[in-house]
Amino acid sequence: MKQWDAYTQSAADTLFKLQRNEISMAEAYRFFEDNSVVLADGEALTSILNAISEIDGFPRWYSELSEFFASQPTRDALVAWLKAKVSSRSTSRHRA
Repeated sequence: MKQWDAYTQSAADTLFKLQRNEISMAEAYRFFEDNSVVLADGEALTSILNAISEIDGFPRWYSELSEFFASQPTRDALVAWLKAKVSSRSTSRHRA
């Protein structure tokens, strides 16, 4: 549990630093890729990386992700939330 708590706190810090341009997008990617074993879900990791790459285009989604990490969710809650975001965004893209 301590490893997960440390991961969520570091993830929130990483996203807030990226938002304030204190680190590069590449550094944020590297953090999440290096810690992918903690998340242990490829689809969820892809969702995070998509949010990072779309920070300018989807600031609300990015802010929600930052805030969700800051709330230190359980792994299952985080994965479910990320997968719901992916499915809702892909559904809205198909409607456009």
